Amino acid sequence: MMSLHVPILKTGTRDSICRSIFTHRLTFNLAVGWKGFQFDLPVWVTCGLCHLMERAFRTDVNSFIFSAGLIPPPYKAEDWKKSALERVTRKKYMPLDRLMATTKASGMSPDERPTIWSMVSFLVQTDRDKFGPYHRGLKARGAHTADWTKIQTELLQRIYGWTPAQFEAEWSKWVAAKWAR
Repeated sequence: MMSLHVPILKTGTRDSICRSIFTHRLTFNLAVGWKGFQFDLPVWVTCGLCHLMERAFRTDVNSFIFSAGLIPPPYKAEDWKKSALERVTRKKYMPLDRLMATTKASGMSPDERPTIWSMVSFLVQTDRDKFGPYHRGLKARGAHTADWTKIQTELLQRIYGWTPAQFEAEWSKWVAAKWAR
Protein backbone atom coordinates (compact mmCIF):
# COMPACT_ATOMS: atom_id res chain seq x y z
CA MET A 1 0.00 0.00 0.00
CA MET A 2 1.29 3.46 -0.88
CA SER A 3 0.52 6.76 0.80
CA LEU A 4 0.99 10.31 -0.38
CA HIS A 5 2.25 12.81 2.19
CA VAL A 6 0.59 16.18 1.56
CA PRO A 7 1.57 18.98 3.93
CA ILE A 8 -1.06 21.62 4.61
CA LEU A 9 0.90 24.80 5.17
CA LYS A 10 -1.69 27.52 5.70
CA THR A 11 -5.24 28.34 4.74
CA GLY A 12 -5.79 29.03 1.05
CA THR A 13 -2.77 27.13 -0.26
CA ARG A 14 -4.43 23.83 -1.14
CA ASP A 15 -4.81 24.54 -4.87
CA SER A 16 -1.15 25.39 -5.37
CA ILE A 17 -0.11 22.40 -3.24
CA CYS A 18 -2.28 20.14 -5.38
CA ARG A 19 -0.76 21.69 -8.52
CA SER A 20 2.75 20.98 -7.24
CA ILE A 21 1.89 17.38 -6.37
CA PHE A 22 0.07 16.89 -9.67
CA THR A 23 3.11 18.26 -11.53
CA HIS A 24 5.39 15.86 -9.64
CA ARG A 25 3.23 12.83 -10.45
CA LEU A 26 2.59 13.88 -14.06
CA THR A 27 6.32 14.40 -14.61
CA PHE A 28 7.00 10.94 -13.19
CA ASN A 29 4.42 9.30 -15.45
CA LEU A 30 5.69 11.14 -18.51
CA ALA A 31 9.38 10.48 -17.76
CA VAL A 32 8.90 6.79 -16.98
CA GLY A 33 5.93 6.06 -19.23
CA TRP A 34 7.08 7.77 -22.40
CA LYS A 35 7.53 5.02 -24.99
CA GLY A 36 5.94 2.56 -22.56
CA PHE A 37 6.37 1.39 -18.99
CA GLN A 38 8.65 -1.53 -19.86
CA PHE A 39 11.25 -0.91 -17.15
CA ASP A 40 12.21 1.39 -14.29
CA LEU A 41 14.62 4.20 -15.03
CA PRO A 42 17.38 5.19 -12.60
CA VAL A 43 15.60 6.89 -9.71
CA TRP A 44 18.02 9.82 -9.51
CA VAL A 45 16.92 10.94 -12.98
CA THR A 46 13.16 10.43 -12.55
CA CYS A 47 12.79 11.71 -8.99
CA GLY A 48 15.29 14.51 -9.56
CA LEU A 49 13.29 15.67 -12.59
CA CYS A 50 9.98 15.34 -10.70
CA HIS A 51 11.24 17.51 -7.85
CA LEU A 52 12.70 20.03 -10.29
CA MET A 53 9.34 20.41 -12.05
CA GLU A 54 7.19 20.52 -8.91
CA ARG A 55 9.44 23.12 -7.30
CA ALA A 56 8.82 25.45 -10.26
CA PHE A 57 5.47 26.28 -8.63
CA ARG A 58 6.26 26.23 -4.93
CA THR A 59 9.56 25.50 -3.27
CA ASP A 60 7.92 24.84 0.09
CA VAL A 61 6.03 21.76 -1.14
CA ASN A 62 7.95 18.58 -1.85
CA SER A 63 6.15 15.36 -2.80
CA PHE A 64 7.33 12.08 -1.42
CA ILE A 65 5.71 8.74 -2.16
CA PHE A 66 6.35 6.23 0.61
CA SER A 67 4.97 3.02 1.98
CA ALA A 68 1.97 3.53 4.24
CA GLY A 69 2.78 5.19 7.54
CA LEU A 70 6.15 6.69 6.63
CA ILE A 71 6.54 10.46 6.65
CA PRO A 72 9.37 12.26 4.84
CA PRO A 73 11.72 14.78 6.40
CA PRO A 74 10.07 18.24 6.47
CA TYR A 75 12.34 20.23 4.17
CA LYS A 76 11.72 23.92 3.69
CA ALA A 77 12.61 25.77 0.48
CA GLU A 78 15.99 26.93 1.70
CA ASP A 79 16.75 23.54 3.21
CA TRP A 80 17.00 21.84 -0.18
CA LYS A 81 19.78 24.17 -1.34
CA LYS A 82 21.40 24.08 2.09
CA SER A 83 21.16 20.29 2.23
CA ALA A 84 22.69 19.85 -1.23
CA LEU A 85 25.49 22.27 -0.37
CA GLU A 86 26.24 20.58 2.97
CA ARG A 87 26.25 17.13 1.39
CA VAL A 88 28.62 18.31 -1.36
CA THR A 89 30.90 20.13 1.08
CA ARG A 90 31.10 17.11 3.39
CA LYS A 91 31.07 14.58 0.54
CA LYS A 92 28.14 12.87 2.28
CA TYR A 93 26.02 12.02 -0.74
CA MET A 94 25.42 8.76 -2.56
CA PRO A 95 28.08 8.53 -5.29
CA LEU A 96 26.82 8.82 -8.85
CA ASP A 97 27.88 5.27 -9.76
CA ARG A 98 25.59 3.94 -7.00
CA LEU A 99 22.77 6.32 -7.98
CA MET A 100 23.11 5.16 -11.59
CA ALA A 101 22.40 1.57 -10.57
CA THR A 102 19.40 2.41 -8.34
CA THR A 103 15.99 2.08 -9.99
CA LYS A 104 13.78 2.03 -6.88
CA ALA A 105 13.18 4.95 -4.52
CA SER A 106 13.60 2.50 -1.63
CA GLY A 107 17.25 2.08 -2.70
CA MET A 108 17.97 5.66 -1.71
CA SER A 109 17.51 7.58 1.53
CA PRO A 110 14.88 10.37 1.52
CA ASP A 111 17.77 12.65 2.53
CA GLU A 112 19.19 12.18 -0.98
CA ARG A 113 16.20 13.96 -2.59
CA PRO A 114 17.77 17.45 -2.43
CA THR A 115 20.98 15.93 -3.83
CA ILE A 116 19.33 14.33 -6.86
CA TRP A 117 17.17 17.42 -7.40
CA SER A 118 20.36 19.50 -7.55
CA MET A 119 22.05 17.00 -9.90
CA VAL A 120 19.18 17.07 -12.41
CA SER A 121 18.89 20.83 -11.99
CA PHE A 122 22.59 21.07 -12.82
CA LEU A 123 22.20 18.94 -15.97
CA VAL A 124 19.20 20.95 -17.17
CA GLN A 125 20.74 24.34 -16.35
CA THR A 126 24.09 23.40 -17.88
CA ASP A 127 22.45 22.74 -21.24
CA ARG A 128 18.71 22.09 -21.37
CA ASP A 129 19.01 20.91 -24.98
CA LYS A 130 21.17 17.99 -23.85
CA PHE A 131 18.88 16.65 -21.12
CA GLY A 132 16.24 15.51 -23.64
CA PRO A 133 18.70 13.37 -25.62
CA TYR A 134 20.05 11.99 -22.31
CA HIS A 135 16.54 10.92 -21.25
CA ARG A 136 15.73 9.56 -24.73
CA GLY A 137 18.95 7.56 -24.59
CA LEU A 138 17.86 5.99 -21.30
CA LYS A 139 14.46 5.06 -22.69
CA ALA A 140 15.90 3.72 -25.96
CA ARG A 141 18.59 1.59 -24.37
CA GLY A 142 17.09 0.45 -21.09
CA ALA A 143 15.68 -2.91 -20.16
CA HIS A 144 14.93 -4.91 -17.01
CA THR A 145 18.41 -6.38 -17.03
CA ALA A 146 20.19 -3.27 -18.26
CA ASP A 147 23.58 -2.27 -16.95
CA TRP A 148 22.41 1.22 -15.99
CA THR A 149 25.85 2.36 -14.90
CA LYS A 150 27.36 1.47 -18.27
CA ILE A 151 24.46 3.02 -20.23
CA GLN A 152 24.53 6.28 -18.26
CA THR A 153 28.32 6.48 -18.38
CA GLU A 154 28.18 6.21 -22.18
CA LEU A 155 25.36 8.77 -22.43
CA LEU A 156 27.09 11.27 -20.10
CA GLN A 157 30.28 10.95 -22.13
CA ARG A 158 28.60 11.21 -25.53
CA ILE A 159 26.07 13.96 -24.72
CA TYR A 160 27.73 16.05 -22.00
CA GLY A 161 31.37 15.08 -22.54
CA TRP A 162 31.82 13.91 -18.91
CA THR A 163 32.74 10.73 -17.13
CA PRO A 164 30.74 10.12 -13.93
CA ALA A 165 33.70 11.46 -11.89
CA GLN A 166 33.86 14.59 -14.06
CA PHE A 167 30.10 15.05 -13.69
CA GLU A 168 30.37 14.87 -9.89
CA ALA A 169 33.27 17.34 -9.90
CA GLU A 170 31.44 19.82 -12.16
CA TRP A 171 28.17 19.41 -10.23
CA SER A 172 29.99 19.91 -6.89
CA LYS A 173 31.62 23.13 -8.16
CA TRP A 174 28.25 24.34 -9.50
CA VAL A 175 26.47 23.68 -6.18
CA ALA A 176 29.24 25.42 -4.21
CA ALA A 177 29.26 28.45 -6.53
CA LYS A 178 25.48 28.72 -6.75
CA TRP A 179 24.44 28.20 -3.12
CA ALA A 180 27.45 29.04 -0.94
CA ARG A 181 26.58 32.34 0.71
